[in-house]
Amino acid sequence: MSVRAKVLALLLGLLVFLVATASVSIGVRARAEEALSRVTQRDVPLLALSTRVTAVHLEQALRLERALRAAERDGPDSRAVLLETRRAFESDAASIWNRLQDATAFAESAAEAGDPDARHRLEGVMRIDQVHNEYAEQAREAFDAIASGDRRAALVAVEQAEEAKVALGLVLGEVLEDSARSADDASSLARRDS
Repeated sequence: MSVRAKVLALLLGLLVFLVATASVSIGVRARAEEALSRVTQRDVPLLALSTRVTAVHLEQALRLERALRAAERDGPDSRAVLLETRRAFESDAASIWNRLQDATAFAESAAEAGDPDARHRLEGVMRIDQVHNEYAEQAREAFDAIASGDRRAALVAVEQAEEAKVALGLVLGEVLEDSARSADDASSLARRDS
């Protein structure tokens, strides 16, 4: 075999090796992109929802506290502060409800599309919805008791709302932790595959 034939055979072998390596790299990259895409499509929206609901929930708790303090002052401004605070609280509750409806629709469509984890995420959204509704109802009772001037009933209602607030915080933490763990698992899988 001539030197030229040996060089051409070596070049051909290197070219085949280069094509094989590139093909494997493209396949690994595609799997990593798919895993990261799943994270952004399924986990990031739930993380964003949990974060936003937590922020609005904290605003609601502050509003309830502000209403209680306004009632303690019992001046001419206290009624206006109470009404404004309740209006803002209800606006926040509506905002959370709208976000939860969007998240429920998102999780249901993912479940219908065959996402195996979608049912778990849907259950998390439904738990947030249930516990938030309980909190909002307790807070409304507290607002009503504050508005009626019944200090004793107001303190009891605020205490019940506080318990519901803690329960909502725990549920939000669980859902946030589950979603973060799922995102972390998927990104670990993507890193391992790349």
